[in-house]
Amino acid sequence: YNSYLKFERSLLTIEHDINLENAEELKASDNKIQALQDRKPAEATANLLSDVVLAENPNDVKEWMKRIAILQAQDEDSGIIAQTYLSDLDIDPANAFGQFSQLWVSFARFYEDLDSLADQDEESEGPLENANLILHKAAQIPFKTVDEIAEIYISWAPMHCRQGNLTSAIE
Repeated sequence: YNSYLKFERSLLTIEHDINLENAEELKASDNKIQALQDRKPAEATANLLSDVVLAENPNDVKEWMKRIAILQAQDEDSGIIAQTYLSDLDIDPANAFGQFSQLWVSFARFYEDLDSLADQDEESEGPLENANLILHKAAQIPFKTVDEIAEIYISWAPMHCRQGNLTSAIE
């Protein structure tokens, strides 16, 4: 972005040096640069920074959590957020930097929250079933510490309680 903006500014300088008589063209170029500057949202910068950090260390759990928070703050489509969760779950648990279980719990909570917003089709599994499946898969992962697997189970039971499934919570 910054390189492109720098290019546009240098182009405007060259146009200014060559064509001093045509003020209308210079004004149009200046307006183009101003519009480009106004269009740069802070979230785009945050996304780019997150890309750089994750390219450097794709096993950084905190950075994946930041990436998801950025997407949620931008009110991104739930499909994009779910795809981001799926990408971050490719982390090798043995190489995870941070508590890998937090990503799984957060992903399940994402689907649980979708359950209250979604109109469930009769043919498709609802978001709550997806949240349950996510936690079931998480329980099978060889986490680095016992605390992480405990966090999965500790999060799983209250999810069922919040949904009124007390028998499932006990299981």
